[in-house]
Amino acid sequence: MEYFTRLLKVAGNNPQFAYHPSCRSIRLNHLMSADDVIIFCKAHPQTLSIIHHTLMAFFYYAGLLANQEKSQIVFGGCTPTLQWQCLEAIGFQEGSLPMRYLGVPVTASRLSKIECRALVEKIMGKIRLWATKSIFFAGRAQLLNSIVFGMISYWASIFILPQEVIDQLNQICRNYLWGGKAEYQKSPYISWTKTCTPRKYGGIGLKNLGAWNKACIAKLIVSGSNRCMKDTLNSRVRGIIGHHLTAVVKASLTAYHGSGKRARTTLSKKATSGCFGRWNIRDGVRLYGLEQQHLDTHQQLGCSSIKDSLSKAE
Repeated sequence: MEYFTRLLKVAGNNPQFAYHPSCRSIRLNHLMSADDVIIFCKAHPQTLSIIHHTLMAFFYYAGLLANQEKSQIVFGGCTPTLQWQCLEAIGFQEGSLPMRYLGVPVTASRLSKIECRALVEKIMGKIRLWATKSIFFAGRAQLLNSIVFGMISYWASIFILPQEVIDQLNQICRNYLWGGKAEYQKSPYISWTKTCTPRKYGGIGLKNLGAWNKACIAKLIVSGSNRCMKDTLNSRVRGIIGHHLTAVVKASLTAYHGSGKRARTTLSKKATSGCFGRWNIRDGVRLYGLEQQHLDTHQQLGCSSIKDSLSKAE
């Protein structure tokens, strides 16, 4: 499949190849995992012909042919005439979003409750199976912490799950933990927030799904291990977020010098805990709009010295 990746890169260098508008700046035309491939391009018949020739070239050299019955092409914002021309050029069936890729749905917008139904039903099936067995409280907690949260972590490391889905999953886990089944009517004596705290703080060590979901998504940005994610973020925030946050910093500093002590303290806390704490990415992925424009300005303006001067004055 490495050879197929090279063929697609050569196809992308063709002057007649039209990239997808959201992928043009980073020159991304495909994602691949094992034998599953998603190809991105603009709905242009000539571009689809280039992709078709690339697939046939790979079949000629490697002997692997794309299955036309399983392969689909998804359009967005195209006229029926243009769709028909593209289908004739590639020879695949027309599909629709959401579609499934590597076990998770692929959609053009935020993940909805309906698209998460497969995850909820899968967990409900596990809970109903365990409910038929006599398992003690410690065993139920171990099953939730290992198997159920393992299933949720796969989705949580890819998407930001809707809050309604997180609440539903918390309810299912809470019912099974305290009642031994998915449907449990009695209210527990301990809140679920307290239950999800570590054992040394009085909980039983279960994970907080909302916090865990945010941590998994933040890890994709901070780690910088995903080159594709890094390039995508750079292309989307370049010249937008950096200038916006810099303007917020300058406005806060101007108000700081002309305000009273209480107002200065409030502005300093907002600056240090809001903008700077949220976007202070140093050793992780190097975002052009955040680090080179915003963080360098942050260091030049000396916002840490403002905080120090406030603490000394108090």
